[in-house]
Amino acid sequence: MAKRPGVKLTQPTAPPHARQAEQPSADLPATGRTVSIGVGLKESEVQLLDSIAEDAGLRRNALMRFAIRYFLKEYYAGRVDLSSSVETETKHKLRMP
Repeated sequence: MAKRPGVKLTQPTAPPHARQAEQPSADLPATGRTVSIGVGLKESEVQLLDSIAEDAGLRRNALMRFAIRYFLKEYYAGRVDLSSSVETETKHKLRMP
């Protein structure tokens, strides 16, 4: 693999499944580079986000990052319980010959 200037390739400190179990301290870390990810939202949800962002004089991206960090902080503080919102589906799958 050819090296790209200014990019240092490193190994992660723990496998992904181990990192998921780690709980952040009271202050959420804000280190590392910003990674762009896709999130599917309904048009009405985007319109509501845009309205809030406009009222606050913010960009949608900043509002969404704030909302996600707020959720993470509340979740790890034990103030968000997802167990009542998680549903299990049974799917029937046809095994191919």
